[in-house]
Amino acid sequence: MPTKRPDRPAVLVSSTSWTADEDFGILLDALAIYEARAEEMTSRKGLPKLLVIVTGKGPLRAHYLAKINKQQANWKWVRCISLWLEAEDYPVLLGLVPC
Repeated sequence: MPTKRPDRPAVLVSSTSWTADEDFGILLDALAIYEARAEEMTSRKGLPKLLVIVTGKGPLRAHYLAKINKQQANWKWVRCISLWLEAEDYPVLLGLVPC
């Protein structure tokens, strides 16, 4: 069974079409809250670092990536990256099938 390791981040994967009807700002706000809580709990070894992988293409991708990069510039606990994946790549990313 998988176990939590202190030297590995938790991984969150979210797909989006980067369009106006998907309010990506909600996730950014949540990541900022997570960053603050993780920093508060540093001495208690409470929360793991977080790697957020956002997949997809769309017209607002560059806009949101600029916001993400500005917001995470001073973060220690959260990293957010964007990838384009084909459907068959998702199980590989999540470690569900061997490479």
